[in-house]
Amino acid sequence: MLRNLHSIGYLILVIKLLIILIVCPQGALTVPYHHDFEFEPEADKTIFYDSNILPESKEVSKYLLLNRSEKVLFIPQGNNTPIYIVITPCASAVEWTVSHKSIVPTNENEDSSNSLGFNTVIPKTKTLYSYAGRDQHKFELESGEMGFYTVDIKSTESDSYVKFYGTTFRPGIYPKLPPDSTVKTKKVKRKSITFEWIASPEMTPFDNLIEYAVAVNRKRPYQTHCSVMAHLNGDKKPRPPKNAGFMFPSETERDKILRENAAPISPVRKGEIFYRHVGRKTRLTFNSARPGRKYIINVYAINIKTNRTSAYQSIEVRTRKVKKAKKTKRLKDGRMEIFSLDKPKKTVTYHYKTKKPKQNMLLAIHVCSGKVNIKVSSKGKKQIFRKRVKGYKTFILKDLPKDKYFIAVTNSRKGKGSVRLFVSKRPEKFQYPKLPKETKLKALNTTCNNVTIAWEGETDRQTFCIYKTELSASVRKKRRRSRYEQCVEETDKNSELVECVNFRHHKSKPLLQKVISGLKPNSVYKIDIHVKRRGKQQKLTSLKYESLQVRTLDDGC
Repeated sequence: MLRNLHSIGYLILVIKLLIILIVCPQGALTVPYHHDFEFEPEADKTIFYDSNILPESKEVSKYLLLNRSEKVLFIPQGNNTPIYIVITPCASAVEWTVSHKSIVPTNENEDSSNSLGFNTVIPKTKTLYSYAGRDQHKFELESGEMGFYTVDIKSTESDSYVKFYGTTFRPGIYPKLPPDSTVKTKKVKRKSITFEWIASPEMTPFDNLIEYAVAVNRKRPYQTHCSVMAHLNGDKKPRPPKNAGFMFPSETERDKILRENAAPISPVRKGEIFYRHVGRKTRLTFNSARPGRKYIINVYAINIKTNRTSAYQSIEVRTRKVKKAKKTKRLKDGRMEIFSLDKPKKTVTYHYKTKKPKQNMLLAIHVCSGKVNIKVSSKGKKQIFRKRVKGYKTFILKDLPKDKYFIAVTNSRKGKGSVRLFVSKRPEKFQYPKLPKETKLKALNTTCNNVTIAWEGETDRQTFCIYKTELSASVRKKRRRSRYEQCVEETDKNSELVECVNFRHHKSKPLLQKVISGLKPNSVYKIDIHVKRRGKQQKLTSLKYESLQVRTLDDGC
């Protein structure tokens, strides 16, 4: 019964307005001149609350329940007038459409059932526009017809207040924005962001109408000023304005149901949104940022006389990350460190401490294949030594002060393989095998069952272990594609140790020689030599010469 009474009252109001539109000639109703700085009287709000009809050139607000459509009417007072409807969502995004219901009188010759003598009115409804989003948006017509302009609107994320503004004049109540209304960053650091924006064209040195507010957060942009205020402070349940309604039971019931179903948003956690009114400034530094985080910045122009706002285009900024110090492994004195550079331009860094002033340091590096760059720098990032190394090299760094040193080895663009690094303050105790510049084996003489091989040695006495491996045809193809690696210590499973001999290179004998016997006729063998340093630390490591493939002669040799 209460709902029926409310529907009847609303229908009577609409019929009265319809009769006025038909009876009154165009232009007979006058509209008061709109002044930009005039606040809306309370009567406009109460009329809108009771009827959902937008007053001319007055901004009013309405509370929308989540996913529940509401209708708001705007009724121009004549034909061929501009139509402007501006909608500003607050807590939630909204979806809305604008439709027009025209009033077309029938031909006078047609029969009419209207006992008052008026022609029959046939409404025609047409959808004109639709929009969905969180920002302030405007529907406009340069020349609108008489009738009812209906805004069907609903909130899609939460309950929300929405501001409406309808006029038949050009809407100048919101602050103007410059043609380029994007906020721009000037400087981004790890913990601060400096940004600026172009002033509103309405901002002049002769008045103080336009001021600005700034909002910074990490979650989402707030496209309207009332949106950031709603999330910052939370919304309140709707209350009817003073002197609204006629105290009908249906109106009381409507207000009660609205308040019972209302679920206004709560404020965000403290510190989640940074908000500041900055006056007439057009530049600000946000100093509460954290490194490597994303921040969204909104700026609003505020007319301090009307308290109406326009929003600049938001920007998304990410602060600089903190450069984490690379973890380095300690390089122990007198111990060989073996590591792999499996990718081009890869860098491996170790650290080594000297405990005495003016310390000499032996630095030995063996690049098993390819080339590397080695760099030694102090804790204060002062470069001590830098070289490009291929093969095996030793260096003596003299008179190093007491400090922590970083040794960085970087692979070349094409290099790939293992590297051996050795550091010691006692160079005399360094035990490491040496390879000559020429690491190829040579076959001097080949018979049916033996082969004489020769190789270059070093001036130091070293142990050379010779291995032979018989190769099948399939294995030979794979061997051709294999890459030579000096530092490979392992031997093939099918390899057979021939002999381990001690040799020293002499100037009178430039090549070391050895005869390998017991071979099969007309067969292919792979000959490998692994060299070790003699002494107590000969198990430290071994190095490998390039493999040699030889074919023995057939039975008729």
